[in-house]
Amino acid sequence: MNVQIFGSSKCFDTKKAERWFKERRIKYQYIDLPKKGFSPGEYRAVRQRLSYEDLVNTKCRAYEDLYMAYITRDAAEEKLFENPQLFNTPIVRNGKVVTVGEMRDHLARVNGADFTDPITAGIFVSIAAWASFQRTGDETPYWRTLKAGGELNPKYPGGIEAQKEKLEAEGHTIIQKGRKNIRFYVKDYEKVMVHLR
Repeated sequence: MNVQIFGSSKCFDTKKAERWFKERRIKYQYIDLPKKGFSPGEYRAVRQRLSYEDLVNTKCRAYEDLYMAYITRDAAEEKLFENPQLFNTPIVRNGKVVTVGEMRDHLARVNGADFTDPITAGIFVSIAAWASFQRTGDETPYWRTLKAGGELNPKYPGGIEAQKEKLEAEGHTIIQKGRKNIRFYVKDYEKVMVHLR
């Protein structure tokens, strides 16, 4: 599953978003936000892309009942996570992935080269991931860059577990392969892969 719509059955804009995807025959996963809420990983992923002001519905009754306008930002963030009815809906997420090999092929094509060096490409992908991780804002979604065959990269910040958590928060399914040499892959990664031109 790639596109996720976090919405409310009572929200007109949620219904509009669903209609838009249905008309274009784009598969999506609907999550009833007031009933299910966000998992901690999903909330973190959404929060990285949207500000608190973008997420909170200041016009809903719960906003007034919980005195959201009068409490500290940290307390408000906590209440927002605990009370999904406070979210502006819909929230639509689409996290596509890419392999290092696809990036190498693209760079060779656009630069008129026969190939690009796999070791150098791997080193620079890792450097970009760590640089993004160390920045306080504007994070590059490095976790969406996979090894060949859709494999997760243990050299990224936080290792396999951190990359797995971020990808699962975006709706990807992670599978395990092997008995002794265990590796993790994004299931059906080809279906959610960006093809660079």
